[in-house]
Amino acid sequence: MTYFRGKVPMSPDEFVTLDEKARAKAFTIAGVENDNLVAAVKKEVDRALAEGRPFGEFKADVDTLFDRAGVTRLNNYRVALSSAYGAGAYDELHSPVAEDLFPYFRYIDAGIYDGPHAVRPSHRLGGTILPRDDPWWKTHWGPWDYGCRCRAEGVTKAEAQGLKIAIGADLPGPPGSGFTSPAEGFL
Repeated sequence: MTYFRGKVPMSPDEFVTLDEKARAKAFTIAGVENDNLVAAVKKEVDRALAEGRPFGEFKADVDTLFDRAGVTRLNNYRVALSSAYGAGAYDELHSPVAEDLFPYFRYIDAGIYDGPHAVRPSHRLGGTILPRDDPWWKTHWGPWDYGCRCRAEGVTKAEAQGLKIAIGADLPGPPGSGFTSPAEGFL
C-alpha cells in the first residue's frame, strides 16, 4: 500500500519525460490525458487495495468515471494492483527479520498458475534461486514488464542446501520494455 500510495498521478505525456527511477513513482493510464480522471482512478485503485474489493465492483465504479469523462476503456487496474503487491512483497522480504531468515530468493513465473505456455520466453526463469543481494533482482522483481505476473519468494539456507544457486550475471537481462520493476523504486 505504501508503494502505491506514493505514486503520483500524471498524464502519459508527462510520464514519458521521466527517467526509469521516476517512472516507478508515477501513476498514469495509457491514452488518458485528463489529469482529474487519472487522479480519480488512482483513488479508486487505492480504495480497492485497502478494502480488498472484488475486481467487478472496482471495474463498475471506474467504468462510471470513464463514462463520465467520455473514455470507455480500462486496462490499468491489474498492472497497478500487481505492482502494488510486488512492492509489498519486496518490503516484506527485505525487512530485518526476513533478511535473517531468507539469504536467497526464488523467481517464480506465471507458469505456476497457467502452465509454461502462458509465460513469455524472456520470463521463463521459474525456479531460479539467487542470493538476495544479487543485482539481478533490481530488474527482475515481479512484475518487471507489462502484464507480468512473476514474483519472488524467500528461500532459507536449509531449503537451498543441495540446490543450484544461480549467478545473476549468467541470466538474461530484461527486455527494453520501458516498464520498471517495483524494486527499482526501492533500490
